[in-house]
Amino acid sequence: MDERTKIVRKRLRIRGVCASRAKLNRAMADAGIKTQAALAERIADLEGLESAPKDLVNRVFRGKWVEPSSLERVARALNVAAHTLYLSSDESGDLPANPAIPTNPEIVAPPLPATTRGRWITVGRIGLSLLLTAGLAIYWPSARQICSIKSFLYRPHGTQGRLGVLIGRFENDQDNLGQSYLAAVFRNDERLAPYVSVVTTCQCLVLGNGNKPGAALRALRARGRELLQSSSAHILLWGRRDGDLLEVHFISSRPDDDTSIPLILNDDVLPIHEASLQIPMKFGWPGSSLADIEALSLNLMQPQRLSMRRLQRRAIADYRNRPGVLDMSGTGNPAQIAHRP
Repeated sequence: MDERTKIVRKRLRIRGVCASRAKLNRAMADAGIKTQAALAERIADLEGLESAPKDLVNRVFRGKWVEPSSLERVARALNVAAHTLYLSSDESGDLPANPAIPTNPEIVAPPLPATTRGRWITVGRIGLSLLLTAGLAIYWPSARQICSIKSFLYRPHGTQGRLGVLIGRFENDQDNLGQSYLAAVFRNDERLAPYVSVVTTCQCLVLGNGNKPGAALRALRARGRELLQSSSAHILLWGRRDGDLLEVHFISSRPDDDTSIPLILNDDVLPIHEASLQIPMKFGWPGSSLADIEALSLNLMQPQRLSMRRLQRRAIADYRNRPGVLDMSGTGNPAQIAHRP
């Protein structure tokens, strides 16, 4: 029996065995039985059979694969132990083919039993879980990265028929308190709620400290207008956090050469450029700064549709009488505020 056959038989757990012709002849001589027919008759007598199992004896003597119980019947008739009749490894040169053993030379061994496969599948799953756990421990995405992924899958968009206020993340605000606070204020203001839709973005506009601050500011504001267009909003709030102080800046859809607005202060009209507007607000003590931010947000908007401009007028009219709010009424026509020289 070659090594391959041994491996395959062992893994298949084949129950068939082959008898040695030489050992059978020697056992027959010792038992005084001269022919295979006489051996078959002997088996019939011991087992009380009506007919002798000649086919069984013939298969055993021809070296065919038989069940161990069949060889035990022959061994009992010869008065020997069954294992003494087995074909040994040095007699396996003429071993007959067993249909249960693969004959394809490319097949080294059959598939693992189902229990073994299940065990390896379980081990594989455990290994994969450990690798994923280790990977997450090494690289766990930050809240900002998770927000960026969500924004990539689902682009923030304002509610149709409302004035859109887009609030970005603030520079130097790792906890994102500035964006969260302003978004909550706009959403919870009863005077703004009927008119305004608040949208947040993971984008953080940073001006930086380059050699050309004017060019950097223009590029930043151009990027802000792109965010406004993609989210269908009308005003973008951005800025920087410095401890408990929040510096709020504004970007509307107006081009940079048309962002001068009239600010009426102590009966004087002061032209203020939108790019230079900066409202400081202290966490916990917003004071009048919060009302100024809301008023500026409403007045700086420049909706394109007539219905949205009418909505803007109503929103400003409802908000105008709040105590401490900056007077930006100008001629009383909010749509013309940005066009005043």
